Amino acid sequence: MNRVIVIGYGALEKAVFWDEPNQGWKCSVCLNTKIQCYKNPPGDLLEFAENVAKKFKAEISFVDVFSTKDGYVLNEINTACSLIIHERISRYNISKKIADYLLSFV
Repeated sequence: MNRVIVIGYGALEKAVFWDEPNQGWKCSVCLNTKIQCYKNPPGDLLEFAENVAKKFKAEISFVDVFSTKDGYVLNEINTACSLIIHERISRYNISKKIADYLLSFV
């Protein structure tokens, strides 16, 4: 499972997360303290998430994607989620990116 944070239809390369199924695995990224942050996320994953956000007109979105042997499969799009775990693990201020994007409309 991958999660790509997309703001203004652009994926945040420093805010792309993943987790793999194992014993006790739960298909949840919002409250999963075991997620990991990609150091170099796959470009095709970023592009996939950006395209999903555009198609759904989700300017601020948390796109959850499964990696399969046949490619990427959309799991869900979240438009609200606690970012506490994401920011702690990535050490990236996602909240500020969202605020800056919203303030750009003022």
